[in-house]
Amino acid sequence: MACNVANRTAIFFSLAIILVSAPRVTAAMAAVHTVIDTNEQFLEVCCMGNFEQMRENFTLDADAINFLCRDERGNTGLHLAVLAGNGTLCKFLLERHLLLCTLTNDDQETALSLAALQASQGNSSMLNLFF
Repeated sequence: MACNVANRTAIFFSLAIILVSAPRVTAAMAAVHTVIDTNEQFLEVCCMGNFEQMRENFTLDADAINFLCRDERGNTGLHLAVLAGNGTLCKFLLERHLLLCTLTNDDQETALSLAALQASQGNSSMLNLFF
């Protein structure tokens, strides 16, 4: 009989611990979800080349953004900003995370190589940002 009481007590305390820690786990999961959403929004803004939206929405909360996050093709925000042709946005990103210029996408292209490709097609303004 003592064994059953001990088991019931252990089960009770286990349930109490789960119930007490559940709000913390839920909050941690929500924080992770927010960061993922922020990264997706960050990449979307880079893809659109919208510097004004980037400045308004992401400069104050820069700690929450992973500037090294990538889209499904391995492009960083800098890759996407170069492809969008927004030099101001590229400069903004490079000032915050210089490492971005060394990262390659799934096609082994750096943002610099994409800018060089654009320069070969007549748009050299992007290439000048890297030098």
